[in-house]
Amino acid sequence: MIEAYNPAAELIFGYSAEEAIRQSLNLIVPINQKDEHARYIKDSDLHAPKIIHRERELNDLHKSGKLIPIKLKVTPMSSDGETTYVGTIRDISDRIKSKNELNDQAERHPEDRLHQHFFAP
Repeated sequence: MIEAYNPAAELIFGYSAEEAIRQSLNLIVPINQKDEHARYIKDSDLHAPKIIHRERELNDLHKSGKLIPIKLKVTPMSSDGETTYVGTIRDISDRIKSKNELNDQAERHPEDRLHQHFFAP
């Protein structure tokens, strides 16, 4: 369940804090990943070493239905004997776009890559 939601999350996902708080995380999980996400939650002790304190690149869902590439890091937080989890999310759309543009350019002009390799300063 979403318990806190800041202005950056509002920009990334398109939901206001009022719309998101107290909703299931399924609000931002793409349809084709909902079953996998449910299994991770159900078997969280089993999967914890794979996700806790590790950054992962995923696609999450904007309110408009558009997929958003994000980097997620999950950190446990204990208070009064209860453990909750904090997800730190960064929108990596610009980085992915730049990487794709460079790859496209390299495919269109492979000679540039060779030139840079042999004649780099």
